[in-house]
Amino acid sequence: DCTVGIEESQLNDIILYPNPNDGMFRLSNLSSGMEMKIFSVDGKLIFNEVSSDEQEWIQLKVEPGMYTLKLEYNGVERNIRFVIR
Repeated sequence: DCTVGIEESQLNDIILYPNPNDGMFRLSNLSSGMEMKIFSVDGKLIFNEVSSDEQEWIQLKVEPGMYTLKLEYNGVERNIRFVIR
């Protein structure tokens, strides 16, 4: 199926900036309808939303540490690790 490569490419183009950050960061190059989940290092889900625009600002009020952003779009997934200081 040719569309799988397109969706993988869309996920690979996503930018999380800045990293590390203070709990507020921007995601760019998103597609509308992309699922965004953020997990703490112990696997706890702390954020779950669906993108509605190409760019989203996210603000988390959590403890400093390592977090994982899991993006899913049409069955394709990508994980991005980031640090909150």
